Amino acid sequence: MAQQVTQKQVNQKCDLLKAQNEEITANKIRRLIGGNLSMLDLVEKVTLYKENKSKAIEAANAEAVSVTISHKDELVELIENVFAEFQVDKKDLVMSLRNKLTDYIANEVSQKTAKIKEQQVELSNKNDSLEISGLTINKRYKELLERYNSLKDESYSLKQNYNSKAAKYMEQENLEKSLLAWEDFKGVKEQLSSLGSYAKLAVYDKNGQIIIKFPATDFLTQECRSGKSRYLKAKTVYDYSIQAWVLSEFSDIAKTLDFLKRNRFVLSKELETIVYHRKQSG
Repeated sequence: MAQQVTQKQVNQKCDLLKAQNEEITANKIRRLIGGNLSMLDLVEKVTLYKENKSKAIEAANAEAVSVTISHKDELVELIENVFAEFQVDKKDLVMSLRNKLTDYIANEVSQKTAKIKEQQVELSNKNDSLEISGLTINKRYKELLERYNSLKDESYSLKQNYNSKAAKYMEQENLEKSLLAWEDFKGVKEQLSSLGSYAKLAVYDKNGQIIIKFPATDFLTQECRSGKSRYLKAKTVYDYSIQAWVLSEFSDIAKTLDFLKRNRFVLSKELETIVYHRKQSG
């Protein structure tokens, strides 16, 4: 059986919804009050509140005076039982106290609910802020990681370039240190003697000739015997006193020197000095 709802109850729930900026509807009031309420009666009382709040309050006050035992709720029964223990028989006081307690509870619920909503909004804003900060930090991290990798590759490239240039510089420096002044050039025999442990060697004569020695079985033996070597780009004469081939009248001395190096001839310091100066002047 549907229960009747008082105008006071409806007014309280309407005030609660209004305080929370919620739309006032019969369905919302029904859910707030709970129980098997008469929808027709509820709609009538909600409409009265929405159309004329003053009349709704008057109706609630009139109900308080005319309330009967059949309309008692648990709170009314509780108050009446307490009054009975102290032998107090004041029905109007019971309803007044019941309404004041209901108002107090509704107000407390309203305030707590509003506070909770404020906290929820604050937490939501903080969460949004943290999420945005997280995205920003993540984006910055990726940018820094990309920059780090780029700098790492650049550093490796610079290091390799430096090592390469340093090696070339050291090689050049060592070469320059090994170069001889013209007056320090040794004679052909002394040069040949210093390189005597090598099978294929080449030395320089101050007269502008290059003297080479190699095994008799080498293909150059037949080449040099012709008196003009197409590989060595020079006139070839065998000197029995030093047992070596003398190269002169070069058609292209640069190719001659290149051929000797490619065929693994060991060059004396004197000849290395000549090769270096030719490159520098070229």
